[in-house]
Amino acid sequence: MKALLFILLSCSAAFSAEEGSHLRNLQRGLQLKEPAKGELPPFLMQHWTVPNLTFGAPSAFGADWGIIYGGLAIIPYNKDLVPYFGFGLGNSIKYVGLTTQITIYDVASEKRITFAEGGVSLKLHRFFPRIGLGIAVGMENIYDWGPVQSPKTRFAVVSKYFKLRDSFWFSGLAATLGIGDGRFKKATDLQSGEESINVFGSLGLRIALPLSLVIDWTGRDLNIGSALAPFRTFPLILMLGVGNVLENHAHLSTDRYGRHFIFALSVAISFI
Repeated sequence: MKALLFILLSCSAAFSAEEGSHLRNLQRGLQLKEPAKGELPPFLMQHWTVPNLTFGAPSAFGADWGIIYGGLAIIPYNKDLVPYFGFGLGNSIKYVGLTTQITIYDVASEKRITFAEGGVSLKLHRFFPRIGLGIAVGMENIYDWGPVQSPKTRFAVVSKYFKLRDSFWFSGLAATLGIGDGRFKKATDLQSGEESINVFGSLGLRIALPLSLVIDWTGRDLNIGSALAPFRTFPLILMLGVGNVLENHAHLSTDRYGRHFIFALSVAISFI
């Protein structure tokens, strides 16, 4: 299903974009004045745009009020473009935050700009900065339009950032574990329409402050990617990876594209 793959790409890039923007908001927004000793953990003191730490699976980190983000996923095998944008509401440190994302799955049809397919996704999240822990529940495609082929997907997820060292190199590791239905189901269940839930997760290693390596299990297949934040303060993130690495279900219509390259870019901005 084309739209199902688009969701994998766009949600990977977009949820990672607001994940990075949320940590960066803590770095830059909450620290406009000198923080008291012990107020925030050391990994939040590193003033560098945070590269993606997930790649296909949603993380439990999210955007708060004052953060907007957007980006573009590129699928080389069929030359499709998938734009997306989102914004945050609430305060996930004091109360809860709500991330809202709009994704366009079909920008053009018959050489005309149509925006014929799209969906709205929501994620409710809570962040505990002292221990680098986030928890979230969400639903992808809670509202959609056009012939979107992907099912509505509900999920619950926990993410934890582990500080490894105070260094430019190998400074941190992010681990994500969750359960969900919809696009996280096994390919056979997705094809047959059987109701089920499945486990997904990811590990993201911050190789250098601007560079990460991510291994991601979507519940059906393995994705591997790398993200680069080339500028220290300008919030641009570039990502290149390979989806469906194992080609576990390439013979099924739900995964008929097999192994494929993925490229995405995103920008997240705090206006408060």
